[in-house]
Amino acid sequence: MSALWETFINSGHRHFITPSAHKLNRVLNALFALNFLGGLLLALVEAIIFSILLQRDSATYARYIFPFALLAISHPIITLATLWLKNKTGSFHATFISNLAYTAYMVTLCLFLGERAGIHLVLLMVIPTSFIIYNYGRWIDLVVHAFIMVGGLIATLVAYEQVAPLYPLPADMTRIGGYLSWLAALGLLYVYSVYNWREVHHTEARLAEEKEITEGLLQQTIPKLEKAEAKYRHLVDDSDDLIFQIDTEGTILSMNKAAQKMLSTMPGDMVGKSLYEFIADGGQTDADFHRRMVKEQIRELLHTGKLLRLRTSLHHKHRPDGVEVLLSLQLNRSAGGVEIIAKASEVEPEVSLRFLDRENGRYTLQNNLVHAELLCQRITERIALHFSNQELSGIKTCLREVLVNAIEHGNLEVSFEEKSRVIEQQDYMEFLLARQKEARFAARRVVVHYVVNRRAFILRVTDEGSGFDHRAFMARAGGDDVLLMLEHGRGLTMTRNAFDEMVFNEKGNQVTLKKYISKERP
Repeated sequence: MSALWETFINSGHRHFITPSAHKLNRVLNALFALNFLGGLLLALVEAIIFSILLQRDSATYARYIFPFALLAISHPIITLATLWLKNKTGSFHATFISNLAYTAYMVTLCLFLGERAGIHLVLLMVIPTSFIIYNYGRWIDLVVHAFIMVGGLIATLVAYEQVAPLYPLPADMTRIGGYLSWLAALGLLYVYSVYNWREVHHTEARLAEEKEITEGLLQQTIPKLEKAEAKYRHLVDDSDDLIFQIDTEGTILSMNKAAQKMLSTMPGDMVGKSLYEFIADGGQTDADFHRRMVKEQIRELLHTGKLLRLRTSLHHKHRPDGVEVLLSLQLNRSAGGVEIIAKASEVEPEVSLRFLDRENGRYTLQNNLVHAELLCQRITERIALHFSNQELSGIKTCLREVLVNAIEHGNLEVSFEEKSRVIEQQDYMEFLLARQKEARFAARRVVVHYVVNRRAFILRVTDEGSGFDHRAFMARAGGDDVLLMLEHGRGLTMTRNAFDEMVFNEKGNQVTLKKYISKERP
């Protein structure tokens, strides 16, 4: 019986998580059980009274059996349906149905037996039950329950004045039935109150136990967290690398102290600003090139979620050429949203290159500007020790210009005018991505050869486009450099001035560049 009672009292518990919700569910189940028990006791009292009445006058009281039996059966069926609905949905609002059924049951008994039976006193007595069930603050639920029962009580008192009892009992039996009903209701109310008091005690004891356990865990965990935080701050704040966070739009959320050393900029002056404001210019012909590359990489990071590494340059307060860094980006998803953890390490030249006598390489590029930038960085890194910083900066800008031209104006056949228009009207990177997927351009590639030794650096770039009239172009450049720059020829002008030789093939889709290395350099 004990196991059966526990199964019933915990029915529907799967819907509830908190101790308070578990307690309320058990209390309501107990109330349903007492409701069934009260109905059974009332039916037993009715059976005893009817057995006596039938012996006195069976012809008169036989007609009472059906309506009272129907009422005695209907009430527990409705209560059982309400219990099932509560356990099925996990909603305590199903108790409103039970309250309506109980109130209707009491009102009907009052109409059957009249005022002398005192059944309305039972209804009056159970009105405070809602305050025992619900927590403080559930005023809407309390008002609705009270309204149902008070409404039933008022309807009963009005009916007493307007209509006679439908099934009156003899004077000597009327008071007995009322007293027994009132005593049963009072007994059930006290039993229920004691049970609720017991459940509250157990809930409070459980909460106190959980609080004690939680406090113990906190006492053990807080020192560990403080120690871990101290280590984290030491690693971040004392690092020589930039370690910071940005949101998905590129806004800097935090910055460590390395910003002051690496960029001569206070961390507080960077927080709240866009990362793209601190990306150095890409060159004279396309100042936004680096910024577009970083934006494209962040867009790819948000799409794939994979760790990304790229090289770029950051502004330095006192160095016009900026600081070249290796930037690592990692996505961090948390309950607070999506953030990007970034680390920027200053790029140091590879010392072993000073022993290099000769190196050559061949690369095949798809029409991807990010890949072009990576190759540009790779090649300039290999020749860094052979040229001054000023020379290297010019070579890098020109190399980037040549690779970008081979992709944009060569393979993808984007005219200078079309590029200017797209940059003004839409996202240029999205335009290029769409262009790359077109069937006539998708298979085209850019082939890059380079050779570096202790005498010269030679670079050859070949695209698969239709070429251009380089003789006429360079003839105009020789006659009027200012005119050439106005017609979007700045990249070729810079390249011609930065390299010692610049030679095109007949078609105009291949250029060979040569830069001699000073003997004074190692």
